[in-house]
Amino acid sequence: MDEALKDLWNATGAGAPFNTAFGIVVFWRNHWKELGSPVGGEHDGGGGMRFQAFSRGIIKWDPAVGATIL
Repeated sequence: MDEALKDLWNATGAGAPFNTAFGIVVFWRNHWKELGSPVGGEHDGGGGMRFQAFSRGIIKWDPAVGATIL
């Protein structure tokens, strides 16, 4: 299944790394049907926060609370 999810992750050709140790990737693997494929890489939000856009939503990673869908 991981290889198929990696294909889906890379479907847009955005070049965002598929690293299963990254918090956003871990969260996405559980919500890929809802979020779709990434449309770009992660962005620094300051204070340890990270953001990444997907075809049907945005994941916000906050080190204090983990990942949420915006």
